[in-house]
Amino acid sequence: MNQNSTANRKHEAFQHIAIYRAAEVAETYFQQQHQKAERKAKFSKSTEALARKVSEFRLFLCQTELRIRDSVNAMTEEEEMLETLFDLFDVDGSGRIGLEDLSQSLLKVDGQQKTAQEAFETAKISITAFDSDGNGMLDKDEFRTFISAMSKNVDADFSDIVRFLILRVALAKGGGGGGDMDTMSTFTASTFTQSTPPTPPGRGGGIGIGSGSGCNGNGFAN
Repeated sequence: MNQNSTANRKHEAFQHIAIYRAAEVAETYFQQQHQKAERKAKFSKSTEALARKVSEFRLFLCQTELRIRDSVNAMTEEEEMLETLFDLFDVDGSGRIGLEDLSQSLLKVDGQQKTAQEAFETAKISITAFDSDGNGMLDKDEFRTFISAMSKNVDADFSDIVRFLILRVALAKGGGGGGDMDTMSTFTASTFTQSTPPTPPGRGGGIGIGSGSGCNGNGFAN
């Protein structure tokens, strides 16, 4: 496996995820501003401008989501996919996945079916089962065993389940991963609220695994 190309693909995916998360924050900000403006006046130039901003950011989110999916689907090696997933689950950026990291990540994977308490209990059971050295956290080898057991449990290919989980966590509200990506997302969000989002070029084709997308294949909102 070419380590440089692996690092580049992972870096590209995380760049898109950070931008997506920042745009999501900005879109929420403009939506809130639009709702406030609507309460003050039924129609004005400012409410029209804010509505346009919300639409622009929704389109940008769709286009960026498709770029994230492209980046993830371009990953061919199990190790690079697993490393990307590990970094997304490692919410505090400590290099190991603790109870809170796993709980938050599982909630993002299955937030519509699980409550925060249920996700916490599942995380607690999982760490007890797969923490072979007893330090209360999962390292990369233990995390691999955890994901492997998950793939067997749902009778899915290991690579497919890893790709699916990357997309679920990355595209969940609030995203995943810590450290530099949080800094990048915060900086970009604050920049976005001052301007119109850039427009990534459109692209055709499907969106691959985990296709619960609000976008169609051309990058436009459904």
